[in-house]
Amino acid sequence: MEIPETVLILINGKLSTRNDMQAIKPDNIKNVNVLKPDMAKAKYGEKGKHGAIIVTTKNQK
Repeated sequence: MEIPETVLILINGKLSTRNDMQAIKPDNIKNVNVLKPDMAKAKYGEKGKHGAIIVTTKNQK
């Protein structure tokens, strides 16, 4: 999956990088939410102005 540099990435509620997201094993993913820019900006402010990817893992570490 191609992830733009400007997208806000949160893994288990923590600000994360593309590398952090790509390091997650697919079988450890519990949930993924993708927020469009308007919704992400409303929820996370300027950091979310390009959208957000929110990942919850099964072990939440």
